[in-house]
Amino acid sequence: MEYTQLTPAAGQGECRDINLPGLLLRSSSFETRLSMSGCGERERHIFVFLSNLRGEGKLNGKRLDEGLVAVCGAQPFEVVSPPMDMVGMTIARDLLDGYLESAEGLVAPGWMDDGVHFVGNSEATRRAGRMIKALMTSYYDDPFATGEGEGRQALAFSVLDILVPILIDVEAERDHHLSNRYQIVRRTREYILDRIDEPLQISEICRELGVSRRALQYSFQDVLGLNPVAFLRILRLNRARRDLVRTERSLQVKDVIDRWGFWHPSRFSCEYKQMFEELPSETLRRCRAAA
Repeated sequence: MEYTQLTPAAGQGECRDINLPGLLLRSSSFETRLSMSGCGERERHIFVFLSNLRGEGKLNGKRLDEGLVAVCGAQPFEVVSPPMDMVGMTIARDLLDGYLESAEGLVAPGWMDDGVHFVGNSEATRRAGRMIKALMTSYYDDPFATGEGEGRQALAFSVLDILVPILIDVEAERDHHLSNRYQIVRRTREYILDRIDEPLQISEICRELGVSRRALQYSFQDVLGLNPVAFLRILRLNRARRDLVRTERSLQVKDVIDRWGFWHPSRFSCEYKQMFEELPSETLRRCRAAA
């Protein structure tokens, strides 16, 4: 990581490291505004407890808050930091994965696969940061007490004992949010299907379900990987195809276009072909020939 001092000061602060098997600990205190840039590594996770911020900061352009930040995988990061205190750790992925499996019977949470995450600023998170800093202080005061081999490994596991419950709590909270978002998607789907032949607007759906447009957007992205407008269009395309496949003798493509609210025939044909790899007229002709 590269540090650049941004404001005048007699010194940047202090930084002390403890190198343990599979785990690097760093305690830092900065007395000036800094730019810190770097990049994570594919086989390591970085976790940083931030505290005592004395001014505003940014993490990859977003507001920097006190709490726990995680850099998972080979992700670049750019921090503009006010004077503050940090307790950070770089953990080998296989060490953390092995600890989660042996001590908790869990696999690493999915959100830790990649990305720069603000994990949270709960009292438990703040307490965990203080406990790890206290362990580091004890080591600085008497490094020989830890010794080599098993003692250093025990210190590494003591740090994981403190960190991992925070990660598990975050995963549980994310699961709760995902469950809520699944319910929003389910209710939206039911509402749309009950009125599939009506020209629905997203604002109307939000109003009827009592959710914000942003909540609806996030729910669909998390659960289905697409936005609600695209989902509504896909449902109508599928209903249009269902009508064409039924091969009613009097049915024409234009009837399906009118029934399902597609205002532009050429756009409908284009979107239909992208979805089903044939034109609507080809579906109608093929199904009638097979009838």
